[in-house]
Amino acid sequence: MGKLVNGLIAFLVVLSVTVIPLHYLGLEFINLNQNLIIFDKLVVTIFTIEYFLRLWSADKPLKYFISWWGLVDLAAIAPFYLHELGLINNPEIFMLLRILRLFKLGQIFEAERTAIRRSSRGNETHGGFTAFKGECILHVAQKHWIVFLIPLIFCLMITSVALLVLIFLTPISTLFGIAIGVMLLLLSGLMFTKLWLDFNYDLIYITDKRLIWQERELFGAITNEVSYAAISNVKPNDTSFWHWLFKYGDIEIETAAEKGSLIFKSARKPRAAVEFISQQRLQNSGSVRQGQIGVTN
Repeated sequence: MGKLVNGLIAFLVVLSVTVIPLHYLGLEFINLNQNLIIFDKLVVTIFTIEYFLRLWSADKPLKYFISWWGLVDLAAIAPFYLHELGLINNPEIFMLLRILRLFKLGQIFEAERTAIRRSSRGNETHGGFTAFKGECILHVAQKHWIVFLIPLIFCLMITSVALLVLIFLTPISTLFGIAIGVMLLLLSGLMFTKLWLDFNYDLIYITDKRLIWQERELFGAITNEVSYAAISNVKPNDTSFWHWLFKYGDIEIETAAEKGSLIFKSARKPRAAVEFISQQRLQNSGSVRQGQIGVTN
């Protein structure tokens, strides 16, 4: 349920940023401006509820309030209330602060913290797999936010074009304008859904017994299990300048299977994940050797 809510909020963030240019079309679009005001009130109401819920649920509310992401959340709603109080005359200018929320989308879903918390409480269901009894999740490798935000810019452009088509082309040719606009909106929606699934659901769960490789598509999911005994080598691939700057890269896992190796692309902090996997390989190989010695004796 939490993932669905986060997904809807993320989509609302994208949509609220997309409509910003429409506020500058002029007074001749008086009906459009009235609809935008209604939409902005709805957006600000939802963002305000989200902000206070995050403030209330934070372990240290003051720390969240003065944190960078807390200030970003506040900046997205403050101009509306300042305008209502008569303190600023042109809130449209400050709406550009909503763009900062795009950079927060990559921080909405913290897969590792969620999975470890559920594991510590004895929950055995995680995403697309069920853990063994007593199995502990130690680390979760997920995609870097950069793989989500860069294509998102293109998604925003398509949505903006779709809205402009609906506004300007529909009065000229109603059927054609609506058809083109709706098609572009559907394309943008599918792109956003695919980006969201790739970022939030393509994961590697590193447990004390095995690796769980999960990939999510539009119409289903693929989950693979890799035992530590089957892994012959694991290494990060993060040697380029951009990998170093943004701290992301690929994780390559070599196995004895027919495919040879598995590659998890654009992972956040790949070296940390590789270190966890290497440690578990050593511990599991040590346990196996001790068991073999015990059987021999």
